[in-house]
Amino acid sequence: MANIKVLIADDIMILRQGLKAVLEQDGELEVVALAQNGKEAFEKCRVYRPDVVLMDMRMPDYDGAFGIRAIKEQCPDIRVL
Repeated sequence: MANIKVLIADDIMILRQGLKAVLEQDGELEVVALAQNGKEAFEKCRVYRPDVVLMDMRMPDYDGAFGIRAIKEQCPDIRVL
């Protein structure tokens, strides 16, 4: 059973899916959501409450910095890498 819930935020779909496949090989990790920008990552954090967010900093529209600020303001217990 998974102990650590992870959200992956990256604008490149194949990277999100590939990273998810790699992380889920570890039985202690569960990827609960994927996001294509910082705003979507923030919105999904409010719904899925991951333990950790893996955030790409360079994304169009709403970048990683936007997502990190929003997540830390509303969900300070979530770790963002």
